[in-house]
Amino acid sequence: MPKQIDAATKIHAIRLMHEDTPQREIERLTGLSRPYLRRLAKQIGHQFPRNGVEICGRLCLCVNCGCLFRRPKSKVTRALNTFCSKACKNAWMRGANHPNWDGGKTSNTFSSWVYNQAPYKAFRKAVLERDNYQCVFTGRKDNLDVHHILPKAEDTNPEKVFDINNGITICKEVHQRIHALIREGHEFEEALSLVRQEFQQEQEDNG
Repeated sequence: MPKQIDAATKIHAIRLMHEDTPQREIERLTGLSRPYLRRLAKQIGHQFPRNGVEICGRLCLCVNCGCLFRRPKSKVTRALNTFCSKACKNAWMRGANHPNWDGGKTSNTFSSWVYNQAPYKAFRKAVLERDNYQCVFTGRKDNLDVHHILPKAEDTNPEKVFDINNGITICKEVHQRIHALIREGHEFEEALSLVRQEFQQEQEDNG
């Protein structure tokens, strides 16, 4: 009758393989025969060194999904963590695992929080496409910004921050001028009107 091998002994053997422990040493530590260890190694994709030479890279354990895979030893020794794929690396490097994690602090302002949200990218792209990727005042197609008609404010109109009807495409020069007029105390619609008048006057002066 075949010898029954408990799960703990099997897991111990696999861990030793992951640490590149030689067959004879695993045999001594676990009591498992070398033929069984070779069959187990084949099942998990592990290759024991032959005459001390590493074959097909080092056996690694993905820190995200826990699967075993092989990677060149030079890459393993340089890496703090090992991942079987880019998808696993991206999934793992979120929240506290990300090197830029700062204890879960939110953005300093609501405006900066908006810029970091995925829906903002879709909002910006939709506004640019609607306005044919050109400034609605000057017709310029370079240095474009998407400006919120109703300001990005958490306490007054947060539901409008990703509303395409609350955005217009303007060049940076016009954008800066609008904000300057708003700081002077003008309402947004009034600032738009003044910028439009200034642009029309400039066009007339330039003939």
